[in-house]
Amino acid sequence: PVSYTKIWQPGHLLADILEPDELSVDDQLMLHSMWSDGMAVCLIDSGTGNDRTQWLQSPPAGGAARHFLDDRGLGAVAVSLDADIVCGCGVALKGLAQPPVVVWDLSTGLVLREIAASGAGPSAAPQPTSEQAAVSTDGDQLRFGVGDLVECWIGSRWESGRIVRLHYREPDWSPGRSAPYQILTARSGLIYALRDHPRSVRLPRSTDVYEDADVQLAIHPGRACVMVGLLPKEVSARDAQTMAVHVIDM
Repeated sequence: PVSYTKIWQPGHLLADILEPDELSVDDQLMLHSMWSDGMAVCLIDSGTGNDRTQWLQSPPAGGAARHFLDDRGLGAVAVSLDADIVCGCGVALKGLAQPPVVVWDLSTGLVLREIAASGAGPSAAPQPTSEQAAVSTDGDQLRFGVGDLVECWIGSRWESGRIVRLHYREPDWSPGRSAPYQILTARSGLIYALRDHPRSVRLPRSTDVYEDADVQLAIHPGRACVMVGLLPKEVSARDAQTMAVHVIDM
């Protein structure tokens, strides 16, 4: 049997989230957007369909957490309804070192705390040069330009390539629709990226900074700390148990 049916109209924060990620939080479902200078979150009560929405603000510019999120986005998210907080951390660092963690107030969306190990993350977020800078059709600045080497997510893997065109359009696309980048790859030929986002298009992954690992994040229910678990995606049989767990006081 269906408990309820609910439609969120355009303009509601939930309706504007494209391809939301899901997270179970007690008896609620949390949907959140990808990181894009902040993040939309929405909690939906499983029994009533009532929702609670919030926009989580970006950490201050210049900090390790801001650099990290701008470079690769969020690796994992956790919520504590009792503490009324949201925690997020970045992707895994080389050697499974502790990635930066950000704590937000769920009621206001304000950053409560940034927790970063010394030297964690990239030294600076990627910035377009004067030759790279371009302006998209909606007025936002694109991160890359023609000729830049990038990696593009094609649904199951990252592929390396070079950007050959900005604001690419297919002949049968409706007026006003465009893709920020057309990319020439060695494996798949010409492809296009629908979004200018770190989870769609990124700088070639630096093996000196990042580790290809799964990231899990949990807020301890009895003490003021978060736990970050990092497990390499590709390990030999001998090292199959290799992983790292960081317990971080808030």
